[in-house]
Amino acid sequence: MKYKIYKETTFFQKHKMKLLKIALTGTIIISLVPGCTNNYEETTYDTGTHQIVEIKRDLDFFGRDGKVGLTAPVGYKIKDYDYDFFQNQHLSFQDFLYENTTPVTVTNPNELGTPVENVENSESEIKEPSQHIIADTKRDISFWIGKQETKALHAPDGYEVMDYDYDKTENFEFETITYVNNDKVKVTDKNDYGTPVNPKPKNNSNIKSPGEHIVVQINRNFNPLLGKEEMKSLIAPPGYKVIDYDYDKNDTFEFETIVFENTIPVEVEDENELGTPLEPVIQQDNKTEFMPGEHILVQVERNIDLLFGDEGTKKIECPEGYEVIDYDYDKTNIFDFDTIMYVNKEKVEIEDIDKFGTPINTKTL
Repeated sequence: MKYKIYKETTFFQKHKMKLLKIALTGTIIISLVPGCTNNYEETTYDTGTHQIVEIKRDLDFFGRDGKVGLTAPVGYKIKDYDYDFFQNQHLSFQDFLYENTTPVTVTNPNELGTPVENVENSESEIKEPSQHIIADTKRDISFWIGKQETKALHAPDGYEVMDYDYDKTENFEFETITYVNNDKVKVTDKNDYGTPVNPKPKNNSNIKSPGEHIVVQINRNFNPLLGKEEMKSLIAPPGYKVIDYDYDKNDTFEFETIVFENTIPVEVEDENELGTPLEPVIQQDNKTEFMPGEHILVQVERNIDLLFGDEGTKKIECPEGYEVIDYDYDKTNIFDFDTIMYVNKEKVEIEDIDKFGTPINTKTL
C-alpha cells in the first residue's frame, strides 16, 4: 500500500499533459468556467498533528550560493528544508516541512492552519534553542559525474545540523546544510549565524559523546533511465541513527545522501569515517518489534512532469504510529520525485521491514 501526498491541484495542473499536447500542435484557447470546489469541514489539529509541505519555485539562472535565514509560518516550526536547482529550465525549488507547534484551525488540510490562540513572534535578538535556522548553500562548478564520498559534518558554535542535501546539475553541484541553534544565541543578522550567549568548549578528543559525530554518506549510481520509485527501510551502522535522507536525479546519475548521528559514545580515528561504539550494541536479525525511533522508512515517488514542477502547499498523510521527519522534492526534464522519510513514534510490530508496521498497543488481536 502506498501513502500518497495530497497535492493541491489547479485546473492547469490537473490537465497539464492534455494542454501540453494541444500546445505542441497549435493554439490553446482557455475559458474559465464554473467548476466544483472541495468542501472541507473546519477541523482543529492538536499540536504536532498537522504536517504541511510547502514548495517554493523561483526563476534562478545560476543557483544559490550563500546563507539564508528560514522563518516558519505562525504556529508552525520547520522540521526539514531542502534546496534544489533545475538548470535546464533555470528554476530553483525550496521545500519546507512544517509541523504545528500549537493547536490550529484548518479549513483545508492542504493549507496552513490558523492558531487557536494568539501566537507572538519574538523580535528579540536573543534566540532560544530551535528559534534560529540557517540554510547554507555552497555552489561549485562541476562538469563531471558528481560526488561519491563519506565525510563528517560540522556545525558552527551554538548550532547543530538539521539537514543535508546534495544536488548535481550539468555544470554545478550544490551542497545545502541546514543548521538550527541548540544553544541560546544573539542574532544581529537573521541571514547569518548568531553568537552563543554562553560559549561551550569544543571537544577535540577522538572520543565523541552522543550527537557529536555526524557523518554524511553520498552514494552515486549510474541511472540514465527513469529513476527510483520505491519504499525501503534504512538501517544505521552500530552506534548511530539515520537523521536525514535525500534523493536527487539528473539525466545520467542518481544520488542518495544519508546522514548518520552517533547515539552512544564512539571512538573516532578518522572523523570522515564512522566511529567505533564504546558501549555494547545488540543487533538482532529478523527483528519483528521496534521501539519508537528504531524503524525508519523512506519512500521515493516518481511522477511525470514535463512542465515547471510543483509549487504550493500540500498535506502529508502519515500511517498510524509513524511521523514524517524529512521531505525532499526534485525535478528533472521528464519526472519529479517526492522523497518522504518516516520514523515510528510508537512501538510497532512488522512483517516486512520495508513496509509500515502496526502499533502494538492498538493492533487488533
